Amino acid sequence: MIIRKIEPTISAKRKRVAAYARVSMESESMANSLNAQKDHFQKLIESNSEWEFAGIYAEM
Repeated sequence: MIIRKIEPTISAKRKRVAAYARVSMESESMANSLNAQKDHFQKLIESNSEWEFAGIYAEM
């Protein structure tokens, strides 16, 4: 009996992941909230070895 190992044909690319951050009012405290959201999402995405950080879309 001959055993032949078949390698997967699908590449194990990391998923590109982006985040969306938003605040609904323009004020200094809301700007801090937006920065906190952006920092949180970037750290979250970068902490997952299966994800590639693709950026953040943010609006105020």
